[in-house]
Amino acid sequence: MTIPFTRAVRRVALALPLLWTALAVAPANAQSLQDQIVGTWTLSSVYDQHEDGSRTNPWGDGVEGQLTYTANGRFSLMIISANRPPSNGPPPTPIGPALGYFGTYTVDRGAVVHLPERSTFPNWQGHDRPLMTTVSGDQMAQTAPAIGPPGQSYVPHLNWTRSR
Repeated sequence: MTIPFTRAVRRVALALPLLWTALAVAPANAQSLQDQIVGTWTLSSVYDQHEDGSRTNPWGDGVEGQLTYTANGRFSLMIISANRPPSNGPPPTPIGPALGYFGTYTVDRGAVVHLPERSTFPNWQGHDRPLMTTVSGDQMAQTAPAIGPPGQSYVPHLNWTRSR
């Protein structure tokens, strides 16, 4: 009876160092959402998903954008439609659909929360903008809270690819 027990103890004793090594290495390799988002991202797609499941692209074909997160908690975002007509005015007067804003950000329970300091859409200045965020390799998906009244609301979706 003691031989099988002794073999079992030996097997456990041999397996424990491997288990401890695996447990020690796994958390060190896992990156937090904060660490995963740092860098520059290029907009790969954007759409609004409506309550009935339909999708629309409010920016039109050819929309481009860029989003940058710094390690010290700053961000900058720009989204600009294509096919905008030339402007007859000065540069401070944008033409066509364009959104730009910058400020600080925090990460909280799967959301990257933007706190815009300045925005081409002034209503966002000084208000938290939580974006549920997932990162998989060089792809990042973000969804904003629903916009609009019940029955007519939609959820903005932003998909990004890490810039190289």
